[in-house]
Parts: sequence; C-alpha cells; structure tokens
Amino acid sequence: MNAFSDGDDSTSGEVVLAKCINHALIFSLNYGSPYLKGCLITESKKTTNNQSSLDRQCFSEKNTPESVWFGKYNTLIVIYNSSGIGEWSGKYIIYDNAREDAYASNVLPKKTGYDIYYIKSN
Repeated sequence: MNAFSDGDDSTSGEVVLAKCINHALIFSLNYGSPYLKGCLITESKKTTNNQSSLDRQCFSEKNTPESVWFGKYNTLIVIYNSSGIGEWSGKYIIYDNAREDAYASNVLPKKTGYDIYYIKSN
C-alpha cells in the first residue's frame, strides 16, 4: 500500500523522520529533491462494518514538521518555514486536514482545544 495520496508508487528515499505520536505515525522521506515528502497516518474515527480505516494527511516541504496538533474536529501539521520565500510568505506552513489546501501564517493558531505534540527529527 502506498502511503502517499498522489498514487506515486515510485516514492522512496532516506527516512528523515519517523515517530509514533498520539496513536498516529508521522514520517518524512528525502528522496533527492529539495523537498521532503511525508504523511501523518491516523486511525479514522469512522468505521465500516465495525472496522477502522486509516486517514492520511500528506505534505511536501523543505523542513520536517515541528509539531502536530490533534483537535476534536481537525488535525494540524505545523512546519517552520525557515526560508520564508517562494510560495509561502509566513513563518509557519500549516496543513489542516479540515481544509483543502495548506496555508502560511506568521502566528500559530490558538492552542485551545488541541493536544500538541512537538517533534524532533531523527
């Protein structure tokens, strides 16, 4: 099974992040481009025939995530935007599974309602 939602079965590379946090797996691969590609894989709260499924939230950035925020209605992957140039014009790049696209911000969201797990890469 391919963990990435883009269907690219050829993705392989050096693992630069692999952590289990809050009953979820987050990982990033460096596969030769200037970007790291990764996913957060969690168990879905939805069940079919009394079986759980997996949800995945993928990302591709120059840095590994610095934290994952688990909320009641959404999950955020926060990546520090060290270059601050190019496509993103903010201090943080935030992947929110309740939104279709990631966004940049100079401030972090309010912490109320989230369990926050800080990540240090391998």
